[in-house]
Amino acid sequence: MAPAAQASDSTGGYITDVLIFADGTVLFNHSGQRSAPPACGAGLSTRWAFKAADAAGQARLAALLSAAGMNKKVDIVGLGICSVWGDTESLNYFVVKF
Repeated sequence: MAPAAQASDSTGGYITDVLIFADGTVLFNHSGQRSAPPACGAGLSTRWAFKAADAAGQARLAALLSAAGMNKKVDIVGLGICSVWGDTESLNYFVVKF
């Protein structure tokens, strides 16, 4: 039996890059201090992924881009799996620090 996935987080950093694909996949980098990523995302430890193809994902993308545009710090929590993009931990949620 495989061990359960371990979610990681990244705190106190800024959004440094955002890549948006036609299918709604969003990849972004974060400059914060990160806990140990899951094995699937260890090679790209500053990158996170989510889908913006539905209304909830579009709201996430709008908040993420707003935070980046206002140069606000963001805390991120992942899911511990790479279900959106094979080598990048999937986003659970993020907090914009005002």
